[in-house]
Amino acid sequence: MRSSCSPNRRQQVMRIRPFPLLGVCLLAIGLPARASAQERITSYHSDITVNKDATMTVTETITVNAQNVDIKHGIYRDFPTVYKDTSGVMYRVGFQVVSVGMDGAPEQYRTQSVWNGERVYIGNPNSYVSVGRHTYTITYWANRELGFFADHDELYWNVTGNGWKFPIDKASAVVTLPGGIRASSIKVEGYTGPKGSKATDLKAWVKPDGKPAYVTTKPLAPYEGLTIVAAWPKGIVAAPTQQMRTQCFLQDNAGTLIGALGLIVVLGYFVWAQRKVGIDPRAGAIVPQWDPPDGLSPAAVRYVSNMGPDNKALTAALINAAVKGCLTISKERSVYAITRAPGDTSKLAAEEHVALNSLLHSRETIKLSNSNASVFQTAISRFNKSMDSQFGKTFFSKHLGYAAVGAVMSLVALVATFALGAKGETAMLTVFMTIWTAVACALLMAAVSAWRAVRGGRSVLRAGCTTLFALPFLGAWLLIGGAFLKSASVALLAVVVLFPIINLVFLILLRAYTPKGRAVLDKIEGLKMYMEAAERERLDAMNPPDKTPELFEKLLPYAIALGVEQRWSEQFADVLAKAQEDGYRPGWYDGAFVAGGIAGFASSMGSSISGAISSASTPPGSSSGSGGGGSSGGGGGGGGGGGW
Repeated sequence: MRSSCSPNRRQQVMRIRPFPLLGVCLLAIGLPARASAQERITSYHSDITVNKDATMTVTETITVNAQNVDIKHGIYRDFPTVYKDTSGVMYRVGFQVVSVGMDGAPEQYRTQSVWNGERVYIGNPNSYVSVGRHTYTITYWANRELGFFADHDELYWNVTGNGWKFPIDKASAVVTLPGGIRASSIKVEGYTGPKGSKATDLKAWVKPDGKPAYVTTKPLAPYEGLTIVAAWPKGIVAAPTQQMRTQCFLQDNAGTLIGALGLIVVLGYFVWAQRKVGIDPRAGAIVPQWDPPDGLSPAAVRYVSNMGPDNKALTAALINAAVKGCLTISKERSVYAITRAPGDTSKLAAEEHVALNSLLHSRETIKLSNSNASVFQTAISRFNKSMDSQFGKTFFSKHLGYAAVGAVMSLVALVATFALGAKGETAMLTVFMTIWTAVACALLMAAVSAWRAVRGGRSVLRAGCTTLFALPFLGAWLLIGGAFLKSASVALLAVVVLFPIINLVFLILLRAYTPKGRAVLDKIEGLKMYMEAAERERLDAMNPPDKTPELFEKLLPYAIALGVEQRWSEQFADVLAKAQEDGYRPGWYDGAFVAGGIAGFASSMGSSISGAISSASTPPGSSSGSGGGGSSGGGGGGGGGGGW
């Protein structure tokens, strides 16, 4: 519990070979001089006055031995002002510098926000301090540093902080409490050492005038400190009222509360928008059919059913062009290639024309390897744009306008959260955490999609590579989150993480088919039903076309587009085996072909070409893989410092 709110550097040693003994002697002589010249704090004393209104005035007197190594212009002192209580809720203490001096005279200083508080730089940036001993004094005001418990009040105070890189020869503190407290009713204790230590290398007593006093009994090493506890009866210092505590809670957690409120508003908006525009029209009757729906190409069927383009759509387009005699597909040593063939290109769909012209514009053949990465990247981009322009608004809508409104609302809420709930390095971490969450989520979604699309060895390899690529980003996200939690609450972290997640989720949920798109999708589902041989008796009653090699080849690109090439091929195993006895083989494919293994052939070819396209479009090297309950460093105050 806390009280009321604040207004708030290597010397190169020459090796002297002819005279080793002389060298040892010189070294022995030099050691004491070097030790005495070490930069250190020779004395660290703190006078702490606890006022009746629960505020504190602290004067620190720090004597240092400066050698212009780290202590050049002066020293700096860090004061933590941001803490988390036992429940993980943030609270901020008041801190204000009253005066700063050096060697008995006022000294210039400046303050700077750091991740969990304020840093005070003491000294002139344009000049060095003289080598030798200097005494710095810092007087500051603080509040919300006292603990109010059921049977006593106390000051649990980190006098020196545990962040000093210099050793401290001696540390001491004297606490002045409000009048009226009997010395016998004051309890004192303390701790020394690194953060978390329960060592008690100090003397603690109450002076005859009722002032608790503390002094270390052994030097403190770098990053060790002195923490003190003074407890006194209740009623001497004004405890905060419930109203004050509520006000302080709201002030301390304003950013988190604003962010949470913004999160609720944004989520409510997205739910409303999804109900308004993101619900598909009701599906019609799904009837098996064996003709491509509305004359759509295999790539278009894939695009409509997937609500967007992908490499499988390009695969379907290339195989369909091959079936129509405009391409031949060959495979040599696991490398696929496509070659122009003298077929009638007028039979090709617009997007198939774009794919062929982009890949074979000035060549007769091209290998699907990453040596042609730039060609495939250009072809994929043009192919996708062609699909978007033809079908993007006709069959479904992504409702990007609604998504953009939600993104702007999220940005406004996050800016308010940054402004009210994060300062300095914490604000930077907040921004970085938000962006990194979006990146990590996108990569995770890509990995999940890759595993869902696994249909063979190449696709497993591709999914594994996608996952391995995503893992370092997810690991970095966890590290950033851990660093973020050092200066922010779990609630604020949740707010920062949920904003990008909600936007990404609803970017998907806002997509919906148009009535025309839903009707076409019904036909696509009917074609898929036929290819999967679902409801065989019903299909036979509808007099489907005879199973011939021509029908198999005609609809194979559609089966690949819909991911049912294996089921489709299994139906033709006997037909194609018999045809192969008569010399049949696909004229558009130059590679190993065994009709008895047609299901594996079709499935392998579809997934392998998709994987080859994916690999070919990636340039080489572009991917990577009190009562003893305290301890040193506990309580209020603390921080540390160094030279500058």
